Amino acid sequence: MTVLRRNTSARSLGILGCLVFACVFLGGAGTGAADTVTTPTPCPSPDKAKRFCITVSDTDGVSRSPVAGDPLFMESTVIVRSTEKSRNLTHARLRITLVDVLANGGTTGTTATLFETEISPDTTCGPLLPDGTITCDLVKLTPGEVWVGRFLLTTSINVDTVALRPVATRLTARVSVDERERDNTDPQDPNQEVREVVNPTVYSANNAGGTIVPAGVDRHFSVPTSLSSLEFDSVGTLSFAAFITDHANDQARCFKDPAGNGFPGVPCLLQTSEVTVGAGAPLFGAGNPLQWIRQVDVPAALKADEIVALHRYDGISVTADAGANTFTSPKSFVNIDGVRFSTTNKLPAPLQVGVDYYVVQADGMTFKVSATRGGAPINLTNAGNGTTTAERIRVIGDALDGSERAASCDETLTKVPSIFGTKISNKVIQECVSDVENGYMK
Repeated sequence: MTVLRRNTSARSLGILGCLVFACVFLGGAGTGAADTVTTPTPCPSPDKAKRFCITVSDTDGVSRSPVAGDPLFMESTVIVRSTEKSRNLTHARLRITLVDVLANGGTTGTTATLFETEISPDTTCGPLLPDGTITCDLVKLTPGEVWVGRFLLTTSINVDTVALRPVATRLTARVSVDERERDNTDPQDPNQEVREVVNPTVYSANNAGGTIVPAGVDRHFSVPTSLSSLEFDSVGTLSFAAFITDHANDQARCFKDPAGNGFPGVPCLLQTSEVTVGAGAPLFGAGNPLQWIRQVDVPAALKADEIVALHRYDGISVTADAGANTFTSPKSFVNIDGVRFSTTNKLPAPLQVGVDYYVVQADGMTFKVSATRGGAPINLTNAGNGTTTAERIRVIGDALDGSERAASCDETLTKVPSIFGTKISNKVIQECVSDVENGYMK
């Protein structure tokens, strides 16, 4: 049986509810780094005395919580697996210790708080105590039994003083058990055996940010980097992870058609913000968009009301029809400006990997491609081999009727997709862009 418990200790945030917090990760890079540590390795160990294994998993790259305001979240999963074939392991106890790690390698008491636990099978786990410990009485592990505890915590606080700012929260999981039978050697049983695993959750760097979003939490999330912020609303229907990463001097994702030209009137701005929000389509739409708020280096001559954004969406699988020179897609390419293809084998000829093509004659779920903007469709001589993936490219802010321009940053949330820019220096524009899907925003 799986049991969910909301922590009600003095160190918890009991005002927030959470139903389940197993995380969903969709998309490629930018999702943080899943990190798993197991002891002993391998499990089971060839050493017969190693009667159980401990695994601790987490996701690095989450952001520290602000001093005031709504917190951000991290999650650790502890798995205890009995490798006995016939004997029970009794008086099993898990003790978790949390400390914050500083940049100089020193440690301090954690400012993280325990939000909720999910336990299977049912087990008594205590609160997060002031000394940074959580104790769970596993009682007994039957042969081959697997115990799983997921601990959802707020991240530690991002203090102003750099020397005191945590770079990680270190979790130590220590499990002790007794054997049921007596050993043949002294000291005779119950002979306690102990295993210990250490796995720190490393916080994000200046150019990245992330958080775990628990189900049941209905509020606005703001995930920061040093130059950007990913803004979105969670309606509390599901759990997921959200990450943003800024890439400086990124020329690889500037649009280049087969002749080496970019989109007319679209300068190649070098900063790219990569966003992956695991909830995806079930959560986001025109009424609940993703919003990028970014400080972007621009040419001095570029005006704030002229800035446009280039959004490269996550790739989707498409099917080519060489006879009709068309592609069929699970998502509409209407209003999509360009596309870049990749493949597990060979692209439909004469298309090339890593080249951007213009989308033409998009109709419902089908589209064609051209080497020039508004030009003739490319004649496909074959349908290619393997799986063809299409990365949609949309220019936001280039609509001649102004339908993609907002009058304020707030208006981008009600006019989707749209863009608004404010010049904050001669070469820096603060840009607000809204859309409803993951991808790279230039």
